[in-house]
Amino acid sequence: MKVNSSNLKLIYFLILSLAACSLGVLAGNSEAEKYALRIGVCIFGALLVFLTAHRQSISTLKIFLRFMIIAALINSVVVIITAISPDIYLSLRISDFSGFDKTPRPFRSPGLFRGYDTSGAFMCIALAATPVILRPTSNKNYITIIAISLLSLACMLSSRTSMLIFLMTALICATFYRGNHLRAYRLFLLITAVIFAAISLYIISISLFNLSIFTPPQILQEFVPRNISLYYNVGTNDYLRHHRILDIDLFPSETSFLPDNFFSRAGLSLGAVGLIGALIPIIYMSASMLIAYRGNLRYFCLALIFILFAMNFKNNYFFFLPFFTIFCFTFATRPFKPSSG
Repeated sequence: MKVNSSNLKLIYFLILSLAACSLGVLAGNSEAEKYALRIGVCIFGALLVFLTAHRQSISTLKIFLRFMIIAALINSVVVIITAISPDIYLSLRISDFSGFDKTPRPFRSPGLFRGYDTSGAFMCIALAATPVILRPTSNKNYITIIAISLLSLACMLSSRTSMLIFLMTALICATFYRGNHLRAYRLFLLITAVIFAAISLYIISISLFNLSIFTPPQILQEFVPRNISLYYNVGTNDYLRHHRILDIDLFPSETSFLPDNFFSRAGLSLGAVGLIGALIPIIYMSASMLIAYRGNLRYFCLALIFILFAMNFKNNYFFFLPFFTIFCFTFATRPFKPSSG
């Protein structure tokens, strides 16, 4: 397949982002060098996607999403098992290929991914993709119920950020997705979200504010003790110090501390010019997908964009190759004319 003019625009924008990163590289910022390397890898990855994906082929996108959901479900099973028994995580030596050098805590696990939030974000994307691959004639609702159950439980056992993003994703899916064949999906998703929200709010209120907003049932107290600091970082101070938007200058400046989230990290290491340059290809891809798709495919794109932007307020994922590949594949297979699905 030839790389068409629309796809070439994305390559040009990525090269522009690479040039913007050079400001930080020239300033001697090692983090800017990492951004340049990641964007360079994403350029190569984008070219591979453009050369292998079939434009205007909704079926190609659905096949890709089906494999992604299968991978997410496998990861969910690993999260659940290793969160209950962290020794299994160590015995399987998952950290050797995941690159996650921390020991999983009881009732918390990154699964097969590098980090709790990374794993949770991937499973949230799978949740949003599930309705897209469901056939209108499908009567195997139990498969959907199993998938939602595994993804929701695994998200709850990954991180607090994943809990919040999962709830927002579930709300988007239950509100916007349409189709008679999705009634069971939406109903069970709403039921799951209510239960999920109650448990998540209890965990978040205890771990962040040391305040239980309600008294949980005895069975939940047995599984989630009040000394939740054993499993999570307690308090909001550490979270807030990773958001330093007001400290960003026009050009890169020396800083002894780089926050985790993309916006502050890129802004401090690349400057405002570099941050805007890095966001241009992401914004272009987002707008192109929302314009090209209709129906449930557009809602999937909306959920995907929300998940990635929301997660980047916690960590640095825009040019993280696994997520960029999902983003790029959805962009590359979009139709010339608006299409529903």
